[in-house]
Amino acid sequence: MKKIKIMVVVLVIFVFIFLLYLFTRDTFVSDNIINIDYKENDIDFEQMDKTYITFEKDSIDVDGGGTVVEGATITLKSGGSYYLSGTLDNGGVIVDSSDDVYIILNGVDITNEDSSAIYVKNAKTTYIHISDNTVNNLTDGTVYEIDDSEDIDATIYSKDDLVIMGSGTLNINANYNHGIHSKDYIQILGGVININSKNEGIKGKDYVAIKDGEINIISESDGIQATNEEDSTLGYIAIDGGVIHIDSSGDGIYAITKLSITGGNFTIKTGGGSSNSSNQDSWGNWGNINNTSAKGLKASESIVIEGGTFEIDSSDDAIHSNGSVVINEGEFWISSGDDGIHSDTSLVIDGGKIEIVKSYEGLESLEITINNGDIHLIASDDGLNAAGGNDSSSMNGRPGQNPMSSGKGKIIINGGSIYVNSSGDGIDANGSVLITDGMVLVDGPVDSGNGALDFDTSFIINGGIVVAVGASGMNQNPSSNSSQNIISINFSTSKNANEIVNITDSSGNEIISYAPSKRYQSVIISTPDIETGNSYKIYSGGSYSTSSSNGLYSNGIYSNGTLYTDVSVTNILTVVGNQAGIPSFGGRR
Repeated sequence: MKKIKIMVVVLVIFVFIFLLYLFTRDTFVSDNIINIDYKENDIDFEQMDKTYITFEKDSIDVDGGGTVVEGATITLKSGGSYYLSGTLDNGGVIVDSSDDVYIILNGVDITNEDSSAIYVKNAKTTYIHISDNTVNNLTDGTVYEIDDSEDIDATIYSKDDLVIMGSGTLNINANYNHGIHSKDYIQILGGVININSKNEGIKGKDYVAIKDGEINIISESDGIQATNEEDSTLGYIAIDGGVIHIDSSGDGIYAITKLSITGGNFTIKTGGGSSNSSNQDSWGNWGNINNTSAKGLKASESIVIEGGTFEIDSSDDAIHSNGSVVINEGEFWISSGDDGIHSDTSLVIDGGKIEIVKSYEGLESLEITINNGDIHLIASDDGLNAAGGNDSSSMNGRPGQNPMSSGKGKIIINGGSIYVNSSGDGIDANGSVLITDGMVLVDGPVDSGNGALDFDTSFIINGGIVVAVGASGMNQNPSSNSSQNIISINFSTSKNANEIVNITDSSGNEIISYAPSKRYQSVIISTPDIETGNSYKIYSGGSYSTSSSNGLYSNGIYSNGTLYTDVSVTNILTVVGNQAGIPSFGGRR
């Protein structure tokens, strides 16, 4: 009997969980992505009650029921479909119904100097369908004349769920505040939507979800924003496709909780672009001139990217999370006035192609894990930096200049192709570094105030191909308890940019040939081909018969180099030449 009671309890719990999932499936959040129940199925406008509304500048003609007209304002009181066309010089559309309301834009031009062009006061869900081959314009005024009890603040303002679909064009001129604002959720399923707004372009409280369409936003604040921070399951943005262009003074896309992207084509410019990062205000603060957050993609909890193409030119971080960032796929072109990709706690890269052409620090997080992907980055400070920190703790007002967290930072590289070109430290961990596989190439600093490698506790190389070059004044060697052999070369004088360093075994087989892009003196090389008990010749200069990839040569012939020295490998770490380096302080910035 006791077993039966236990089984009944387990069954009840299972049913409860299943029903809870069904009830909340449109906001179901998995470990990887946010799954949205898009409201597009089984919509048949022809089967609905239809009302035709024609605007004639200062008057409204109605053919059908369900409406109340007062001057130049029409209120939609019943469920059904409403077909809108014509020009309304100074008036608007109000939705006040307990049912689903479908607004079909058939070529309208609505201007409301005193309030929203479309105001959803009450509805179950309001659907705005942009008819094929039509151009529709919605414009509001610079000042709203509304009751104190109302909080209307957008050209399209909704107190309930809002869905936008279709394939026509919708132009929104938001002169007062936001372009589109819903106090519940916003779903965009299609259409060409052009927004020019004084504040946020698109703002949803519970969430914003985009499946398809073309969205073009010019905003004096954030481009797209989700704001619900009272409910931890809401306040997110999910983008599964579409073409999105944003030019914003604030953040491009900002979710107060989670940002999930599975596809789409993104072009985002924030804060005037990465060239604006060099501006300082009269108090000496760095960043855009208003010292506001102007990140490309931003979330307070997490960012997960499963795919898409991204072109981001930001005065602040290009991708930023106060929690975690996971990148599984996607193509990224990033120019940032601050960090290329930043997360406060953890950054995981499992794939994709990431090109960071400009940054203060390329990748920054307390923990960085790279399992796969093609990463090419240029940084004016550190390339990979495991330090943690956030905007509020930045030192000297400079974005990215955060307090150190000595001993806690981790960098783990298990695969992928990584090229770092840094003016500061190439790979910097205020803690430890572990490389098990992949290809890691570092063109580090030319000044002796930084090093190609910088760490607190350990730098373990157990596999992969690692080449790290830079100045000799602050260089650190990887740890001698690594399992893969390492040769650390310290030339007596600096070598010129593009001057090849070559290692060949005693039989004349090439181990590696590399041409750093900058002047250098210290070279650290580790590959599986460097074997204990063998001897090797180290050359400098010379030429190679084929072109290099990020400075690394292969499948050709090296010739005319000058022999620097012979070396025998008897230990994991073999040091050649006088090392001018320092003990492991780590965390140098």
